[in-house]
Amino acid sequence: MFADEEAQRQLAGFDATEPGRYLQVPQAGLARKATMTCTDFINTVSDKTLQELLNVALQGRGAFRRFQGCAGAPYGEQQQWFEFRRALDLGGGGGECLASAG
Repeated sequence: MFADEEAQRQLAGFDATEPGRYLQVPQAGLARKATMTCTDFINTVSDKTLQELLNVALQGRGAFRRFQGCAGAPYGEQQQWFEFRRALDLGGGGGECLASAG
């Protein structure tokens, strides 16, 4: 998971001193899942101008931060975004991974 050799070495050291204490949380697919969730939310927005702004916000680095900013002001959709995201249970971060690990 770590590209940096030093980080790999440190992680191995932690695991050697306390085997099984640390769990590696996979990152694969998280960005795609978040983008798909944002796109699904955009499809629920009735204001066409806001839809366009949100679509543009999803382009490039920092997309999720921009997306949340656009949803908030001046359109007031931020609460709807939080409720939409909570309904899909995306707010937990590594919840699925931790639950499957026991």
